[in-house]
Amino acid sequence: MLQDIGEAIQFEVSIGNYGNKFDNTCKPLASTTQYSRPIFDGNYYYYLPWANTKPVVTLTSYWEDISHRLDPLNLILAMIVKLQANLTALKSGIQAKMAENQLAQIRLKLIDELIVDLSHKTVCLMCLYG
Repeated sequence: MLQDIGEAIQFEVSIGNYGNKFDNTCKPLASTTQYSRPIFDGNYYYYLPWANTKPVVTLTSYWEDISHRLDPLNLILAMIVKLQANLTALKSGIQAKMAENQLAQIRLKLIDELIVDLSHKTVCLMCLYG
């Protein structure tokens, strides 16, 4: 049994008052779908007969370029990950009671990689962002 269908409906997409078709303070935009009557599916639901002409909503936004903040942070985080891995290897060696010369090699590797990371990546940041 078909249910009684009321008025035709439409959907509106707006952000704040921008796109609101009833607001006269903002410029008018095509922010609504066409009116259409819902169709009862015979069980529980109503649907809109859009078929292959489904409405598309495009939200265009412009964001400031914050890569000058993200790039240094990503470099520092990569250095932290590498340093933590080297420190974990050193702690494992200490707990395993490795020979002192092997521990010294791990320490030197840790220090050398840290020096390389700090010198090269900092120079690159200075070149990029002055």
